[in-house]
Amino acid sequence: MSQIGQIIKVCAERTIEFGEVLAKDIDASEFASQPTVDGKLVDCCHPAFVYGHLSLYPSRLVTLAGGDANGFTPPEAWQDLFKAGAECKHDPDCSIYPSKDELLGAYTDWSRAGLAIISAYSHEQFDKPNPAGGTFSEVFPTIGIMSNFLYNNHAMMHFGQVSTWRRVFGLGSAM
Repeated sequence: MSQIGQIIKVCAERTIEFGEVLAKDIDASEFASQPTVDGKLVDCCHPAFVYGHLSLYPSRLVTLAGGDANGFTPPEAWQDLFKAGAECKHDPDCSIYPSKDELLGAYTDWSRAGLAIISAYSHEQFDKPNPAGGTFSEVFPTIGIMSNFLYNNHAMMHFGQVSTWRRVFGLGSAM
């Protein structure tokens, strides 16, 4: 394992664990609900959307890096439901989004599966150009930079949304 792989792995393991802790005490019946303030829904990302969204990226990252994501590729229906820019919908009856257990399991299992592959890359593999193209490649020009962002910064940004959601739903700090 290269030093880059070790850095990504150690930080990503903490990120994945934090995602588990954040979700642990959230009631499954509220997992896909948006809060209401003064009788109006708050347009924000609920945990179901966040965990589903983050579940898309381990396989994408491994595939972009030239690896095999067989065994942890999300169902095709999840692509439109959770892609970047997709609308997060209030789902109090849990009919739009998969269950809490399915989403949390997908996030943790697939993140760990992808991390096992990515963290084993050599320094030379991490230095390869990001093949995604466009702005994503301009901002994250190498496989290593893209990997670090997706496993750490991207996930933690979305976990900040879950942390705020928890407070609005009356749950305390997960820390």
